Amino acid sequence: IVASLGLSSLGSLVASTGELADPSGALSVTLPAGTSSSPSYRVASIGLKGEAVFRGQVKQSAGNDVVFHRVPDLLDPSKSSVPFRQGMLATQKARASAFLDGNKSVSQVTLTSFGSGYLSAPKVYVDLPTEGNDSAVDYELAFVSSEINASTGLVTGLNVEGPGKGYLIPPKIKIEGGRHFLRCAESGSSDEGKFYLVQANTGDTITLANPLGDDLAQVFKNETLVEIFEAWTLGSLFGYDSTFLNEGNSSVADYVYLLKPPNQQDGTTADYKPYFHDGVTWREVGGSGSDVSETVIYPDESFMIARRGNTPLDIVLSGTVLTQNTFFKIPQQGKRLLMNNPFGVDIMLSDLISSENIDDNVTNGKK
Repeated sequence: IVASLGLSSLGSLVASTGELADPSGALSVTLPAGTSSSPSYRVASIGLKGEAVFRGQVKQSAGNDVVFHRVPDLLDPSKSSVPFRQGMLATQKARASAFLDGNKSVSQVTLTSFGSGYLSAPKVYVDLPTEGNDSAVDYELAFVSSEINASTGLVTGLNVEGPGKGYLIPPKIKIEGGRHFLRCAESGSSDEGKFYLVQANTGDTITLANPLGDDLAQVFKNETLVEIFEAWTLGSLFGYDSTFLNEGNSSVADYVYLLKPPNQQDGTTADYKPYFHDGVTWREVGGSGSDVSETVIYPDESFMIARRGNTPLDIVLSGTVLTQNTFFKIPQQGKRLLMNNPFGVDIMLSDLISSENIDDNVTNGKK
């Protein structure tokens, strides 16, 4: 891959590949053996979390709000339909586990996390049966519905409406929701690849976090093509209830470090915030002890793993390999960035940053 870069006036770095496809792949990383007092360290990157959940064109933008077109309803073309379900792009996703009866059907689905921020009952998706080939006899998809508490925004119950048939093992349960990013995907735009965390959404309007104060009316001009993708979190990447890393208390478990935002950095090793899995869920080292499984990993950041186990460990990270332009938020002098490699292959620094974008004059803020 050959990448060319340029800097925007708002302190972002754009890496361009000129490709359009979204292939997925896996990366194997070896963590050398370490000890609690002398861990081994590896920096690793991850691609996007699956394919985009939405691709479409912007109707208009104002402030931090991006408005989308309504489309004719498939069942009644005389009515217009909104592209999103209210609030679903900015929730903490609920999670659940399924249980089978003796007939290879789903007997019960139990919540393992109630989630938060739900404004309406989310859809529940059940994996396909694992055996059978006759829908009238031994193969039928289970159907599960959900209930929420409107005042708290929590999912309070899951109901098995149809138990299904043909399940040899309990199916995976996926509940609608989660944190999402909106990304400019307009080919040829100088802002292609810029991404923003979704703060809230209605049926046709998305409100974005905008820490750099970008003029979103210029980034997302009328009819600009965008895509929305779900964010990785500590739990979704490394496992919620268990993980392949060493588990236990903070003195023996492996650590995953995320770099603090620039405005929270002081130039010391405390800039890297460590997390560990205690065998039940993710916790912050030295934190309050609360569950931090939903900590968001941003698309432009890598993470550091401290291996404290006394044996090497091979891990495999899977995701969607980015082949379009992408931006990185470059911090000011004295701050740090643990940059993600979004392209899935080794890239030399000279490939990533071209010579015309390098200057030894520290007052040149655009290079």
